[in-house]
Amino acid sequence: MDGLPPESYKVVVEPVTKRSLPQNAYYWGVVVPMVYDALREAGYESIRTKEMAHDIMKNLFLKRSDCSPDGVVIEWIANTPELSKLEFSEYLESVWQWAAEFLSITIPSPNENLLLWE
Repeated sequence: MDGLPPESYKVVVEPVTKRSLPQNAYYWGVVVPMVYDALREAGYESIRTKEMAHDIMKNLFLKRSDCSPDGVVIEWIANTPELSKLEFSEYLESVWQWAAEFLSITIPSPNENLLLWE
């Protein structure tokens, strides 16, 4: 192996893990309520529940498709619990960008410290 010192190396192959509980808590505790509120404020009165806001985001960013060898295309919407941690992070990035551009809101990242003023 060129460029590596002549030592022993260990390569670990692990299965991709599903989204984490903290990711899920952040999504349902911060992202979904903020998007729901922003949609309602933007005049989307038909959005009556946070689950509907969740469905909108899934429809926007989790559309999947596959084509059979004979050219038949099927489409579906992925479910967030089935996403890996990386896929869920990419989904959140898309939601953050869309929310900023379309709803004019900034969703704080999970690592941001927020100060709430009374």
